[in-house]
Amino acid sequence: MQGDIKRIIKALSFVTFVSSTLVGCLLLGYFLGGYADDFFSIRPKGRLIGLICGIILAVYSIYKHLRFNFIDSHEEKDD
Repeated sequence: MQGDIKRIIKALSFVTFVSSTLVGCLLLGYFLGGYADDFFSIRPKGRLIGLICGIILAVYSIYKHLRFNFIDSHEEKDD
């Protein structure tokens, strides 16, 4: 019973991390891209580049989180 609760909490924390990371990185890219649009007068290109960078940053951050918390921790238990 106690192990089930821990697994549920771990799964919920992962889902929360993924959703907040995606939203945060996309918003950061969107607004920084908008700032670049205004600063360099390149109207649609800055936001597109910002969104692409936000997606890349979010995927990389989620990958690092997965690797640190799930992949590496399972390899240590196997040893």
